Amino acid sequence: MTSLFANILLPDSGTNENASHGLIHFRISPEQPVLPGTEYSSAANIHFDFNPPVRTNDAVLIATTTTGIPRTTPNAWSMAPNPVQDVLRTASTIPTTAWNT
Repeated sequence: MTSLFANILLPDSGTNENASHGLIHFRISPEQPVLPGTEYSSAANIHFDFNPPVRTNDAVLIATTTTGIPRTTPNAWSMAPNPVQDVLRTASTIPTTAWNT
């Protein structure tokens, strides 16, 4: 990913420490499912003017739980009544052991 900020004009930290800070916020959408133990790492090389790049610390995120749900077969879930008024009843033909894989 490349982000360019032309003429951002941040003051140097010796002139104004608080105003010299910058932040990039981004979001990723990994392929599903994300399994426990999956690692995502990121770092940046920041270029100020024509000086050599400054490398940020590496940030590492390790997934501890899965984001996936088991694939179901058609009609694996049933819900009633339709339309719902006060209570919705659900039933599944998926074995409960499939939820812990």
